[in-house]
Amino acid sequence: MSTPFCSAAPPWAPPDLTSLTRHRAIIFPALQPFNTNLVNDPRAQKFLAYAGFKSFDILNFQHTSGYFHYPYALVSAGNANLNIVASQAEVSPAWRRNLLLGTTFLDSGGFSVATGQLSVQEYFQRRHQLWAWQDAFAQMGNVIVAGMDVPTAAFRRGVPGIPGYQNCHLRTESNILDQLRHRIAGLYRLLNVIQGLTGGYGPESLLYWYRHIKYLNEVRLWGEQACEGWALGGLWWLEPEDLLLLLWHMYHDGMLSGRNNWLHVFGVTDARMVAIFSLIQKALRYELRDPKFTISCDSSNPTKNMGKGGSRYLGTGNVVATQRLPDSSLKKDGAHRFPLLFAEGKVFPYTTAVPFSGFTPWQISATEDLLKGTVLEGTPLHSAYILQGDKANGGLNPLGQMAMAFVNTEAFLRQTYSVVDRYFVANERNLVPLIVQMLRSNRPEQWLPLIAFP
Repeated sequence: MSTPFCSAAPPWAPPDLTSLTRHRAIIFPALQPFNTNLVNDPRAQKFLAYAGFKSFDILNFQHTSGYFHYPYALVSAGNANLNIVASQAEVSPAWRRNLLLGTTFLDSGGFSVATGQLSVQEYFQRRHQLWAWQDAFAQMGNVIVAGMDVPTAAFRRGVPGIPGYQNCHLRTESNILDQLRHRIAGLYRLLNVIQGLTGGYGPESLLYWYRHIKYLNEVRLWGEQACEGWALGGLWWLEPEDLLLLLWHMYHDGMLSGRNNWLHVFGVTDARMVAIFSLIQKALRYELRDPKFTISCDSSNPTKNMGKGGSRYLGTGNVVATQRLPDSSLKKDGAHRFPLLFAEGKVFPYTTAVPFSGFTPWQISATEDLLKGTVLEGTPLHSAYILQGDKANGGLNPLGQMAMAFVNTEAFLRQTYSVVDRYFVANERNLVPLIVQMLRSNRPEQWLPLIAFP
């Protein structure tokens, strides 16, 4: 069976989450090939057809046929196939986005060096293939590319060929300089990458790296080839005050204005930090007189928690919480693993509608509950179409994995931004003026506001 790609729009106006990012830092959810590649699984195609859908675009939040809309997504080169034809099959949602404001963020996959997935030599040797892949993506428009960095995590983890911090910096500088010279100006937005060291160093490592690489953003040196903004890595250990010190230097160097008015933070999407980024963004928009200055970040939490953690997002908006999913690997306790009890003798409306054997009543009940309150509630997928028919404990089938990743992403964004809003409103009046005052000062250390959220 060929992959069905005839779009079928939902019968109602799907929720549009774009407004969540208004005056807030932008979260780019990461699209994971282990999930998106399931469109090529014959079982997923079969279940989709039985459910009455003609297209996997219903599970693409960057497509007008998606059952919710959100314009931003990240695709990492680290776990991507850089063969363009293969990539179009493996991460088809990113290639098929058609929302008006759709934006794709492409990282270089540098973290694959830190994890040992690629040697530093292999990473360097594939740079031209990487750039061709990024160029192909950029034909769609609205593409942001992070320069080809070598994270300092590679040094901290003892990766062969990376003897020290400066080696990471020099390799990153060389890679981005090469990319800058070869790229087609205007095809995509190229971000210069700054990496920091591990905890205990404060902002000094970031400042050292920044001072030695900022020349790649200077138009007087590179014209339209110059980098157009910044991406920061290794910040999960930094205190917000350390980040503010770096931004003070960038602000006074004129490196946050004009074409450099985009700042991305890798791998940090804790609601508290997104709120802090949002407060800093507001202060800089005011001080720069630039309403388009943007801070963004990325997250693989929705798909990782579903795929590896076996959890879904839920909550009231006051917290970002998860709950266990039925897990096909937990055979010993089966139904009892799912945190609900299923009443004996209950009538399950889907048991006769599914043309496959092996489903038990509790599986149908679990599926109903899994999709209750999500953007897929009330659809034909709200049935046993997303569960394994041959597993006694109701693990997710390939279509179910895609469906749960989709609804998990919507719930994650909605809940995270709800918590962000609560932090933002509680601290805006106090912190934004203090951040502006610090930016204007001659001695920022004396004016650093203490950012301490509960």
